[in-house]
Amino acid sequence: LVEDPADTEPANGVALWTLFCNRSAARMCLKRPDEALLDALSSHTVAPCDAIKPMLRCAEAMAAVGLHLAARHCLEDAQLMFPEDKDRIHAKQVELAPCRIIIVGAGEEFTTISAAIAAAQSGSEILVRPG
Repeated sequence: LVEDPADTEPANGVALWTLFCNRSAARMCLKRPDEALLDALSSHTVAPCDAIKPMLRCAEAMAAVGLHLAARHCLEDAQLMFPEDKDRIHAKQVELAPCRIIIVGAGEEFTTISAAIAAAQSGSEILVRPG
């Protein structure tokens, strides 16, 4: 039984949170963002409170699975927790921002989802208003 998972280190001396963090990055490279998100969240859960990398990995994986708002909130929280890393966090915000947000609905530029899809560039986010 482990009292504090953050203190758990395998025989090679690497902290458990670091292993989860690295595996998250590897899974992103393998185009498996859902699994990367699970690892990033696990890393964040067991990481020491002064570790920023798990929060950055969470944001990367959230953006990759289409959770752009959650990724943005994660990075906003990181800014509050790690003001000394503001440049690094800002760079990640720019990197993860969708290239365009397209809103579909009455009174918007696009009234049908199919028209929005046809106009969307790679990396765009399409939001649909009710109605």
